Amino acid sequence: MVYFILKDFRMIFLGNFVKKMKKSLIFVFAIILLGCSDSKSCKNSFCTMDFRSIVVILTDSSHSDLSGISTQTVLSLSGKVIHSQSELGNSPSQSFVIVDDRHMNDLGFNAQKEVKLKIFKNGTLISTLPYIVKTDCCHVGKINGLSEFSLN
Repeated sequence: MVYFILKDFRMIFLGNFVKKMKKSLIFVFAIILLGCSDSKSCKNSFCTMDFRSIVVILTDSSHSDLSGISTQTVLSLSGKVIHSQSELGNSPSQSFVIVDDRHMNDLGFNAQKEVKLKIFKNGTLISTLPYIVKTDCCHVGKINGLSEFSLN
């Protein structure tokens, strides 16, 4: 008799446990699906704490330092400057940010934009590099453009 009571108790306990787990799993999958939505509205999106940047490495093939180098990222259609950066030190190779997640409002959400990286030496424009960048609800990404550029 005790055996049957224990067996019934296990069946009831396991049955309730499985039902609760099914509900929990359905809830988790619903949240995941909301976060991966292709909707133009980002209202229900869940973003990671990841911070993404698109960078270019500028080098000088003559191994002279990059002093006096500065960059501006400009939206091609409007001409609006969305990012500026000056050299970070005296080395022959440095990373310069083109855009990062801070520029999502300027680029738009779920969008694809052309931007231009203008490179200056002591205030004089020396080169312009085109980039095509994309955004989703949370992050920027590069579609097209150089990862490394030699100034000579």
